[in-house]
Amino acid sequence: DTVGTYTISYSAAFENMVKTVSRTVYVVDTQPPAIYLISNPDSYTLPGEPYREEGVSAYDDYDGDITDEIHSVEIDGIMYYALMPVSDNENGDCVLLKLEMDENGEEILSTIDDDDEFDDVADIFDDMFSEEIDYDAQN
Repeated sequence: DTVGTYTISYSAAFENMVKTVSRTVYVVDTQPPAIYLISNPDSYTLPGEPYREEGVSAYDDYDGDITDEIHSVEIDGIMYYALMPVSDNENGDCVLLKLEMDENGEEILSTIDDDDEFDDVADIFDDMFSEEIDYDAQN
């Protein structure tokens, strides 16, 4: 149940012969982190006032609470989030999401499908962290 690489050895004996075989087993976490919007249903934005995002939280089965690994930036009134790599993300990829409204007016986090928009947002997060980050190809 613990993520990692393990070697298991098997032995068989028959009369005076002994054979040992080893096998490498990889235990991986295949579940992505869950990201949740924090919202107060009694909260509202007054007309003419800027919208204030209440935030997000994240939980990973392997790493637990990874909310501190989420970074955000507002670009032209749209909130974008970067979930930084966690220990069981073997590719070291950062995931980019944006806050949108669905057809029912509910807030949802979605991947960035437009290549140009994705590249622009990735560049902004790169500048924020002063390093180039590997981003998960989301489209």
